[in-house]
Amino acid sequence: MLFLISCHSDSEEISFEELAVFTPNIIQEFESLGGEIFFSHLGYSSPQFDDESIFLPDRDLNKIFKVSAGGNLISTIASEGRGPGEIQDITFVSRSYDHSLLVYDQRNRKVLRFSSAGGYLEEFILQPWEKGTLTEVYELDENHLLTVYRSFEYLRNLDLEPEAYLVIFDKETEQYTHSVTISDRPFARNIVNGQPRGGRIVPFTAEHLRAFNHRNSSFYSLWTEEQKIASLTASLDTANTITFELSREQLSIDEINTIRDDQPNNSWRTMEPLLPKYKAIANDLIIDEKNNFWLKLNHRSEYQQWLILSESGEKLALVQLPKDGMLTHISDQHLGFRLDDHRFALLEPVKL
Repeated sequence: MLFLISCHSDSEEISFEELAVFTPNIIQEFESLGGEIFFSHLGYSSPQFDDESIFLPDRDLNKIFKVSAGGNLISTIASEGRGPGEIQDITFVSRSYDHSLLVYDQRNRKVLRFSSAGGYLEEFILQPWEKGTLTEVYELDENHLLTVYRSFEYLRNLDLEPEAYLVIFDKETEQYTHSVTISDRPFARNIVNGQPRGGRIVPFTAEHLRAFNHRNSSFYSLWTEEQKIASLTASLDTANTITFELSREQLSIDEINTIRDDQPNNSWRTMEPLLPKYKAIANDLIIDEKNNFWLKLNHRSEYQQWLILSESGEKLALVQLPKDGMLTHISDQHLGFRLDDHRFALLEPVKL
């Protein structure tokens, strides 16, 4: 089992003067494919394959598009429906250990597999697990899936703490074999007449970040109050740990005021006591093709700041991306960047 202990430094001196700094320019930006298919709600990941093609899921359109690096439609690999190879609510996509594409369809409660060429291969339904809602699926090897379940009972029960679960599913026996309970990000509950009615994520709080390296079937977890990235085995034991050193920043008055102005009164009353004095170090984790870790930092900046760490935890470079938007893939050819729900961009690659 993985145990992580919170710690922090009082230092606010955030300096990367010794590092190379990259600010990639946009190479290509598009909001439609061929001027006929316009994006509606792009997914949060855009897996790229060896032929440089990109898979772009659109949750509102219920389609997955295979797209060239120039933004041209190659094929539509999945469309709306309940039949084999069809989808109704794409909530997660990931590359598998065998270089195929895994897709989780929340409404149909099934996992689909597509080849790197975009061909439909198979689908299967996971057995229900006793806790939580399935949100992520990673394929470690031929027989084992690592699934992530999140519990939202916390939003309805004032006595509970936010939790998530890492759970191993054995495809051969169709049984769950190992599980670990982890802390999840807190929500500021919306209390109406003394009863919780949903909530909002509390910014800058600690969370477990996850990343899967399909090249060597390694799964990593980072608790963002720690400075340790843990590599987990198929039995959810810690195989090894990558450590690094990074100062944490104190939450500023301006940041607190911005958070407050963005909240309805009910949420602010419950959010204010949950705001951390010191921000968690990062809020996203991605592994690139050279097995380097990219950490999206919570430091104040006019950019999104991504710190690149080597496999041994050495700081390699700092990448500055547009403040708004989401990094969706990293390759030697380009960076995938979701500008918003309906615009996607390719940015210059980072050459270390």
